[in-house]
Amino acid sequence: ILDTIARHRATVIAEVKSSTDMATVVAEAWKRNATQPAKQFPAEVFNNATGTTHVMAEIKRASPSKGDINVDVDVAKQASAYASAGASVISVLTEPNWFKGSIDDLRNVDKALTDSPRPALLLKDFVVDQFQVYQARAAGA
Repeated sequence: ILDTIARHRATVIAEVKSSTDMATVVAEAWKRNATQPAKQFPAEVFNNATGTTHVMAEIKRASPSKGDINVDVDVAKQASAYASAGASVISVLTEPNWFKGSIDDLRNVDKALTDSPRPALLLKDFVVDQFQVYQARAAGA
């Protein structure tokens, strides 16, 4: 199933890229870097001198193995609850066909998390093209 999903994502991302101005997406990602530097969560979590327990929370609507999990989840509300509970990282599944997520889920989570300290955001998808890395950064990851 993983190969099937990856091949499908490659096709979908190629279609998205063909109708998207790559320069604009890259500029949005760099603009975000200038105004909100990316959290270095591996360094924060793995080089933890304070002994703090770190939790990575996940927003997942569905999966190929479990089917529907929480299809109608309010991602902004869920992310806020995770952040309030102390999550260090929030992983947002963005693959639309098998996991029923979207890049808009990541954008909505980003918009919901305005308080500091803010958890790191992680796009969780089948990343098959550098375009997705820029798109994720522009969306808040």
